[in-house]
Amino acid sequence: MRRFAAPFVLIVLALAVRVFAPWQNVFTDSGVLLQENDSWYHRRVVELIQQQWPQRPRVDPLGQPGGAPLHHAMLFDYLVAASCPGCGERARDAALAAAPPVLGTLAVAVAWLIGRRLGGDRTALAAGLAMGLTPGTFAMVSQLGYSDHHVLEVLVSSWVFWELLRLEGLHRWQEGWRLGLALAVFCFTWAGAAMLLAVTGLFLLSEVLRRDRLAAAPLRLAAAIAVAASFSLGGQLWQEYTRLAALGLLALTLVWNLPRRLLLGAGLAIAAAGAIFLAGTSEGLAIVRRLFPGGSRALVAELRPLLYYEGTLDLSMLWTEFGFTLPFALAGWILAALQLRERAWRLTWGWATVFSAFTLMQFRMSAYAMLPLALLAGRTASVSRNMALACLLCVGLGNLPLVTRRLHQNLAPTPEVLHALAWLRDDTPPLEQGAYSIQNWWDTGYWISSLARRIPASNPTQFQARQAALFYTSTGRAEALQLLRANGARYVWFDHRLPMRSAGFNHFQAMLEWAERRQEDYFITLFRPGPQGLQPLVFFKPAYYQSVLGRVYLHRARAFTPRDSTTVIVAKDSVIVSEKIYTRYEDAIDAVKQTPGAMLLGHDAAVSCVPLEPWPEFEQVYLSPVRIKERDGEPVGAVDLYEVRQPAAAPAGKRVAR
Repeated sequence: MRRFAAPFVLIVLALAVRVFAPWQNVFTDSGVLLQENDSWYHRRVVELIQQQWPQRPRVDPLGQPGGAPLHHAMLFDYLVAASCPGCGERARDAALAAAPPVLGTLAVAVAWLIGRRLGGDRTALAAGLAMGLTPGTFAMVSQLGYSDHHVLEVLVSSWVFWELLRLEGLHRWQEGWRLGLALAVFCFTWAGAAMLLAVTGLFLLSEVLRRDRLAAAPLRLAAAIAVAASFSLGGQLWQEYTRLAALGLLALTLVWNLPRRLLLGAGLAIAAAGAIFLAGTSEGLAIVRRLFPGGSRALVAELRPLLYYEGTLDLSMLWTEFGFTLPFALAGWILAALQLRERAWRLTWGWATVFSAFTLMQFRMSAYAMLPLALLAGRTASVSRNMALACLLCVGLGNLPLVTRRLHQNLAPTPEVLHALAWLRDDTPPLEQGAYSIQNWWDTGYWISSLARRIPASNPTQFQARQAALFYTSTGRAEALQLLRANGARYVWFDHRLPMRSAGFNHFQAMLEWAERRQEDYFITLFRPGPQGLQPLVFFKPAYYQSVLGRVYLHRARAFTPRDSTTVIVAKDSVIVSEKIYTRYEDAIDAVKQTPGAMLLGHDAAVSCVPLEPWPEFEQVYLSPVRIKERDGEPVGAVDLYEVRQPAAAPAGKRVAR
């Protein structure tokens, strides 16, 4: 029984942290509130699976205009659907909420097993604690309510790691089925399974450089199973990459028995073919660009580079992500590098190096890096009893408040968003009377489809993100109405996150980048001299107020005459030389004409510096009970909805709801 005391304590601790820290955010008086955007996509997919069981759903009619194809691997969704057959909505939501901590706790148990195989009880205990309590991405995706496939990816990739460790000593071809099964399950877990297949192939290639090469027969069976699994998937682009990676892995095993020199040449040829594909084709370059996101993709949090998460270099993100685990993992990385003769530590060191590099390129990869970093922390703990005690105290007790605080963050839709979604569901015409969409910014799409039961014009796959950006930043009435007409949009969603208030990357800047519009046409950052030195300030150009966002949301699509809101500024090298606010817009125009280099700007994001004519096609039909006061402007709703009057639109529905 004493042998199982440590893993039992680890499992209870890991599960308790993941369940109780976010409990109040998930189980509320409003029902079960899943965390983050993608959880609501999986909620919708689980619902469709149960409706169409046992057939696989192919399209979500509420996903986007015309229906959203469901190409993504659905193992997570099928596991949840199978766990609550025939249950109601609340029970299904509870099962969705409970799945991540259960799967995450299983991953902690696997980390303990692997640590015990690598270095005994000390390594296992430290690795389990690090896996369970490090306050990073893995903790976040395995918390209660974060109902996404990421946690299942980590669990299955840990299984693949375990099976790669077991390769030593396998000779019969039948013994490769477990590795093949693990790779196959990963193919059904994530459409981007090509990544794990490629990392597996890199490990096998590294064995080419060793005299004690692995037996070929088990590897061939494993690769063949992976190929079969990859071909059973749909035709999405990422799944095509998965098939290519599986075929490359199979090709490597087929030439495995060649002489070492020829085998190395064959491996290099396969690697060269992959490099040519990545660098010389548009599809390959698309993969590379996903690893180095920038521009419009910088607003997608999981795709940002770890150290540039906020747009500038920030080494503190290493502490935020890994806490007290980091120094022990770094020490373990050095110790493991001294043990590269041993296949187990060679695999651990390589796995940690590859996924740490991926994490520096994409924040989400930190979840994959967590297993090898936890094992490396365990390697440090195995040095001595004192080192083990220090590791247990720091990684255990030190990380506990950090991970608890991280999991207390509420990522669910806010009450004002829920109120607006309920109004859309209950007070807009049913889709059976004629399909229409809700024009929105992409990150609200899954909420609209899952909670409001309406069709979003854009969704978190960044579907139609550029078209949405073009709409919100458009300064022309004809262009804006044409974009709405193309999406069949009847209502427009605005919320308080969208306007620009200060310097630094924000939603409005993301829209400009998606729309490929120049930021300098909408705002400018200038420096005002003062007692504290030069103070950076954002000033707004007429195009900002004339955009759909400024004209409709901030000024309610009404006529507007500026008063005490028009600033005339002269600047040299971005430093303000003269600045004056004019009561009358006409006086400001005269001053600009008479002053060389003068600029007509607005100092308040909510009050236009130029006259605005009304846009009667936009009629406000919903004003959030929560008001946001934008300095000198009129209060706007935390969420406002407008109905669009198009020539071909259906008769107007409800009037303003408050």
